[in-house]
Amino acid sequence: MQKVNWDTYKFHCSSLPTLMTQPREKAKKEAGELSETTKTALREIWIEETFGRKKFDTSNKFTEKGLLCEQDSLELVTSVYKRGFLAKNKDFLVNRYVCGTPDVLKPILIDIKTSWDIWTFAKVDEKKAKSDYFWQLLGYMWLLGRKRSKLIYALVNTPEDIKEKELYNLTFKNITPEEQIKAEANYCFDDIPCKHRVKMYNFKFEMEKIQELKRTLDASRAYLKTIKL
Repeated sequence: MQKVNWDTYKFHCSSLPTLMTQPREKAKKEAGELSETTKTALREIWIEETFGRKKFDTSNKFTEKGLLCEQDSLELVTSVYKRGFLAKNKDFLVNRYVCGTPDVLKPILIDIKTSWDIWTFAKVDEKKAKSDYFWQLLGYMWLLGRKRSKLIYALVNTPEDIKEKELYNLTFKNITPEEQIKAEANYCFDDIPCKHRVKMYNFKFEMEKIQELKRTLDASRAYLKTIKL
């Protein structure tokens, strides 16, 4: 069991979209209370930091593809936007509230999301991008003192081992051999021009949102000190 100083705890930027989820009830929202979604995420943080147990979703194929295809997505983005070589950042950054590792720092702050398939890629628009990732990108800009950043979605081929697993699972469905063959196309996108397989959205730094973020993270630190098994 680890003793943690929650008063100075640093939150990962990737967790900010969840932590900044607002309560459903208007009165709780106006009172600045934490949402139940936020509290659930904080309990998971508390358990991980206190007892060294991290909750893994071993069935999350979306995250698995994203991790395995980081370099493929980076190369696709580089080829489409012709920005020169975009090196994958490995530096872990931290300030008094947040920490994280943005994908690309130079020449511009970029974070890249790898889409699972053509349908998840197609439904992304600016509204969804900012709804899902505004707080994460804001955290990265805060860490680096940047005024602007970019979020880029990339559609790249699914790794063979994931593809084979998915196709194997389809054998238990009531589909014909012809449909099974057709399904293979759902994991490879080389026939689609590269320029149609990236989407880019611009984010701007907002100081007033930083103040809102600080208030929520201060409340989150206070809540972490109250949690018990």
